[in-house]
Amino acid sequence: MNVPNEEIQVHLNCFNYGKSKEVPLIEIKNYESGSVHQITNKSNMIVIVLSGVICFSFGKTYNKQATKGSIIMHPAKYASKIEIKEDVTLVIFHLDVSLNFCDHFSFEMLYKEKKEKKNEGTYILNANNVIKNYLTLLTTVLNDGLYCNYLLEIKLKEFLFLLRFYYPMEELKAFFAQILTDDLEFSEFIRKHSSSDMLISDLAKKMHYSTSGFEKRFKKVFDMSPSQWMQSQKAQAIYHEINCSTKTFAELGYEFGFSSPSHFNSFCKKHFNNSPGNIRKKNKM
Repeated sequence: MNVPNEEIQVHLNCFNYGKSKEVPLIEIKNYESGSVHQITNKSNMIVIVLSGVICFSFGKTYNKQATKGSIIMHPAKYASKIEIKEDVTLVIFHLDVSLNFCDHFSFEMLYKEKKEKKNEGTYILNANNVIKNYLTLLTTVLNDGLYCNYLLEIKLKEFLFLLRFYYPMEELKAFFAQILTDDLEFSEFIRKHSSSDMLISDLAKKMHYSTSGFEKRFKKVFDMSPSQWMQSQKAQAIYHEINCSTKTFAELGYEFGFSSPSHFNSFCKKHFNNSPGNIRKKNKM
């Protein structure tokens, strides 16, 4: 669609318009076949494969294929590797969890609907006809350059509403399982501000809690202690690096703060029931 230049300039001059240095709430990415991309996202992302084929790996998900119409939930601060098998176009939503599915249904309410064991893997949704029609209009306006924050927030809200209306509760629970808690504001703060070398007292201070009060709320939200959770996050990162990097195990051990190769090996056996060498060899087969 051709839009007059003067009309485009009106939007570009508006304070709501996404500036070039900012990551928009919704964006389109094109990648060529054969390329490999390493990504570490600061926010939760929903990635839709508009065309082409990719294989992606993050956390304990390794080399999973996604094709046209696949919808993928990518949690914040997970290092990921994307291999492009066929020329691909991706639509990426940067998910602000202060948004909800609608005024009467929040992410916390979806969590409380959960009865079964939490899904630890990556559940892929498939775009139905309604989502496909939604994406057609969305990509049209984005390709026309309408990266207006006001519009993008509306379109993101619309997308979440359509998911809530057109997909069964069980599928949504599985899809969002890796980020769901009954206190999303707290859990997202932890995910965004924690690091493997951070002390529990530092995190508590950031949230204006005493250490004991912080640990109590943490355990209520994550059903484990802060130290256990940090160990699980460290394990996810290590598993990803074993499978998706070419670093030696000595390099990985040093990078993740292990005092010796045997200590690193023991950690892997404890968390993955296997040695780093066997994990890398098995997943490369």
